[in-house]
Amino acid sequence: RRSKSFVSLNVCRQRLLSSLSSECSSWLTTTTTAKEMVGEKKAVFVDVRSPEMFAKGHIPGACNIHEIFTYFAMSDENGVKHLQETFQTSFRKAGICGNETVIVYDTAYDKQFGASCRGAYLLKLLGHPDATVLDGGWEKWSMDSSNPISTKVNLSKSSHEGTFTAKWNPFQWSDKERVKRIIKGEDTSVLLDVRDKDEWKGDISSPYGKDFVPRSGRLPNSKYINWRQFIDVKDGVSSLKSTQQISEIMEAAGIQKDERVVVWCFKGARASSALMNIQRAGYNKVANYFASWNEWSRDFSLEIDERKL
Repeated sequence: RRSKSFVSLNVCRQRLLSSLSSECSSWLTTTTTAKEMVGEKKAVFVDVRSPEMFAKGHIPGACNIHEIFTYFAMSDENGVKHLQETFQTSFRKAGICGNETVIVYDTAYDKQFGASCRGAYLLKLLGHPDATVLDGGWEKWSMDSSNPISTKVNLSKSSHEGTFTAKWNPFQWSDKERVKRIIKGEDTSVLLDVRDKDEWKGDISSPYGKDFVPRSGRLPNSKYINWRQFIDVKDGVSSLKSTQQISEIMEAAGIQKDERVVVWCFKGARASSALMNIQRAGYNKVANYFASWNEWSRDFSLEIDERKL
């Protein structure tokens, strides 16, 4: 007979897996569904494009939080505290309470380094239960003339203050200390670099410029998949690859669904895009080293692979 403690532990494990599976399947809101939610109290739209792009046209009622894309995080205790305080304040100003659907959008999947995915990831990281990405972004929304567009500029402030309270979700977060343990072989997780190829090869240090940070290279022993491999572009319009295609890309890189994966890039945006797509394909044990290369490369006590590939 199984002990009560064993049964209880198994029930908890199943609930956790069920919760993760539900979270993995709830990343996207279609433009059709989003259109029905415009003006509804049960939805908040967050535009992460630049204020200039926002002013030219946006979804009616949307708030502009460009800092979702521009924010540089650190993964130590003070960095985590600052991140929580910063975005709890920003999300409250946008009218977010925590009991609505939040739909985050950027220009398009391939044109803003995964900014909308970064927004949805941050909301999930801070405990929001229903944060999604607008499938196809502004590009797809604006192509349909029946979709409403506004030029009223309310930027980052809603007509009412939200009550959102950050509740840290550690399952999708990786800090510098965990990465150290992985590199030392004390943690069996797979490090997955999803940066652009010139960064992976060591030709430049960041998408902000060749020498934006002091070192170029890679986290030792990382596997590599360019984040754009999960995206299709046809006739200039981007869409996400199927979950089957994503699984095949992961398997070709030698990464199995039962492995724990820590995905990283330069500042967590492209990593958020990759994390979203990997989770969509059923990889449930995925965390984001959100501070990524921007943090790691600046600390000269940390090991890097600086070979030119």
